[in-house]
Amino acid sequence: MKSQNGKHGCGFKGFTLIELLVVIAIIAILAAILFPVFAKAREKARQTACLSNEKQLGVAALQYVQDNDEDYPVCNTAFATSGSVNGDASIPKFSSWFQECQPYLKNIDVLRCPDGSNTVDTFVNGQNNDPATGLKLPFFHCLGANESIVNFSGDATNPQAVSMAQLHRPADTPFISDSSFMLWNEIRRIMNPSDPTLTPWFSPDTPTPGMARHTDGSNILYADGHAKYFHQSSMAINPSRGALGYNYQFGVPFKLDDDRLQ
Repeated sequence: MKSQNGKHGCGFKGFTLIELLVVIAIIAILAAILFPVFAKAREKARQTACLSNEKQLGVAALQYVQDNDEDYPVCNTAFATSGSVNGDASIPKFSSWFQECQPYLKNIDVLRCPDGSNTVDTFVNGQNNDPATGLKLPFFHCLGANESIVNFSGDATNPQAVSMAQLHRPADTPFISDSSFMLWNEIRRIMNPSDPTLTPWFSPDTPTPGMARHTDGSNILYADGHAKYFHQSSMAINPSRGALGYNYQFGVPFKLDDDRLQ
């Protein structure tokens, strides 16, 4: 069958070059609009996953507390290679808070922040955690614990953990948070990334600005087991508290004798 002009009436018409370029331009515009949205959604999902991990850590920590005379996990900050903590042979001096919580965790991967470094490194000073074999002490660049809780005594070689009775406001006392080091790092390390005392060790997992991994903020697990997200600005130093000393100026209090935790 032919159309009135004598040509086959198949109805097909090819794209012109201009039409093709217009389609490509539209796709590019849509991609430019949608890709950042997808990236933010993915980051939000990682933030939520990290928060869920911390909540599981909170459950494990409270189970540990129940089984250990209401004492929180202890953490050695000097990486001693032998001996025990306070004469308790069940707690070796090279132990860390996450080693104490590990038996109560169903999945060890909760110790890894989705946005943190998941590689296992060895302690840079070359200390050994097993004098017999010379094996290095591994750690993750993921989470850090509040030394005011896991090493209440402040003794690096003979640490003493805090008891639940010593916490006046556990729901307001940070326990574990996003950080560069999992072993001994204080909560304050994520609050003041410009601190001149910080060593280069903290740089690999330091997105700009600071150590706020999740949409310019961090997740914090509290001593009562709940966890929530904080924007970095809400954790920063408060100039009005400058007279109280460096450790008492941050938006989130972490020292147990801070007036906001009494």
